[in-house]
Amino acid sequence: MKKLFSLMLTVVMAAVMVLFSVAGVSAAEKLSINNKVNAEVGDTVKFSLFASDVPQKVEDVQLEIYYDSEFLEVVEDEIDYIQGGSPVYNINISDRVLFNSANGISGWDMKKRTLLFEVGFKVLKSGETDHTYFIQCMDYLHNSQTVDKYVITCDYSVNGNVEKKKDVPVVEPEGMGGVFVNYKNGKGPLNGGDQVVGGNEYQGASVNNQNLSPGNQNNIGSEVNLDDGNSSTTKETTIIKTNSSGVAVTTPDGEDATWSESNDFWRNAGIIALSAAIVLVIIIMVIISKKKKEED
Repeated sequence: MKKLFSLMLTVVMAAVMVLFSVAGVSAAEKLSINNKVNAEVGDTVKFSLFASDVPQKVEDVQLEIYYDSEFLEVVEDEIDYIQGGSPVYNINISDRVLFNSANGISGWDMKKRTLLFEVGFKVLKSGETDHTYFIQCMDYLHNSQTVDKYVITCDYSVNGNVEKKKDVPVVEPEGMGGVFVNYKNGKGPLNGGDQVVGGNEYQGASVNNQNLSPGNQNNIGSEVNLDDGNSSTTKETTIIKTNSSGVAVTTPDGEDATWSESNDFWRNAGIIALSAAIVLVIIIMVIISKKKKEED
């Protein structure tokens, strides 16, 4: 009896050891994404970003998807985006995928859940990593006002199987550019947006008449005075280009295409106008001088 009990105990212990070793190997070979989805090396993980509850039609959208190229590699055949408009995307920038599209004629109806952008990644390495996003521009059709009522959600799928649906995506804390304001809970300022995330360019944004300071994660009720008290200080806001004509998201060399606004605009415009006037006067004087010589 003792021998039988000893044998059974040995078998059980061996089984437990095998079970834990297999589980350990399995866990070691998997990649955890945002602590929400697990995938094995070689799997294809797809991240899909959606917008809904937008009360009016939208004319443009510009966003970035962030990832870690140590763990993930973009699969270009696994890219999809909102239909219609003039889509442009760039996957040739390390750790980011850029997307821009505009539909200034008919616009997009985003009252119901609508795909904005979708990108697939091949898992290269086990460990832990994050998918994040940052919307730079999304404007209402015709009036070009920034969308202020929305719900942003995402789906995660592994090898074509949806693993997580209608999840709250993670906003990239280092995201910047544009005047769209991103909130941690994925909602807009007019329908429950909580904490502002990212946005080093938010000095150009205004929500509910409250200014947002660059890089600060302020609650919507926080008002920030950006004036440093020095009237001679030049304040400049850089905004990534996007409009209803579908301006490309990047320049040919892969850099963000931007334009700037400065409070010295009118001074600079005056200098240019004065310079042009001087040149015009010189040209007129030369013409008059030539005519006089011809008459003589």
